[in-house]
Amino acid sequence: MISPDPECDAIVRAFRRRDSRSRTLLPVSSREPSFRKGGFGFDLKTIREYQPFDDPRSIDWKLYGRTDRAYVKEYFEDESDGAAVLLDHSASVRAFDRDVLARFAFSLCYVLSSLGYLLTVFAYSDRLGARAEIGRRSSLKDLDSLLSNAQPAGRTDSAQAAREARSRVPFQRLFVVSDFHDASFVPSASGFRSAYLVRLKVPVESLAGDAAELEIDDPETGDRIHVPWDDEGKKLFRRYDAWISGKLASDPRTELFVELEPGTERGPVYRAVADKLHV
Repeated sequence: MISPDPECDAIVRAFRRRDSRSRTLLPVSSREPSFRKGGFGFDLKTIREYQPFDDPRSIDWKLYGRTDRAYVKEYFEDESDGAAVLLDHSASVRAFDRDVLARFAFSLCYVLSSLGYLLTVFAYSDRLGARAEIGRRSSLKDLDSLLSNAQPAGRTDSAQAAREARSRVPFQRLFVVSDFHDASFVPSASGFRSAYLVRLKVPVESLAGDAAELEIDDPETGDRIHVPWDDEGKKLFRRYDAWISGKLASDPRTELFVELEPGTERGPVYRAVADKLHV
């Protein structure tokens, strides 16, 4: 059985005191038309103006008729208190220690579950693979089985995996743990309201050393790639690598973007995730 990292329990204890779903009464008049809603279960979180990335079906048309402006209502119940978690198991993640990566993924889900979030976890490469459901009171045995049995293989297609996940889960939050070698993934095109991204990163300098040229066996295609590794080649690689990270971090749907390199502390990542969920 995989065990969570030692710092996880302390993080959970600290953030349980900061309930992300605590209710704050708003000082509004009952005559305000936007608050006229009958029935049980009404738990309005906020009313905000419609944004280009919102689903047009979410517009409150009655309020639009009264104000001539488009508004969207958000309810606590609509957040579903859960998340879809996509774990990259394509061939390229073989660059990482498998046991360390499994423990990180297990620890991340342990923290989220312990804080009360429902999780649907998928392993993926070019499509979704094995799946584990984690409820508020369920154990993590299914996740342990998923991580223990998944064998990295195939190409990465995070965009396709996110689209499939969107069609299968009700949650609005998306977590992706990947090296993001596929540049086609765009969080704002995934259909999820918010994205939390952990980029697995192995500095190529640690693999290539001072070689003037490199021969690389692409684990996803099997092709052998011969590239110059002079100063210009290093600059081009760093520029492309920085472009991928910048694109993911600056997307309007990205709530959190962190990079995790081998040997770095993982505790700050779990804390950063909990902090973003409990603002």
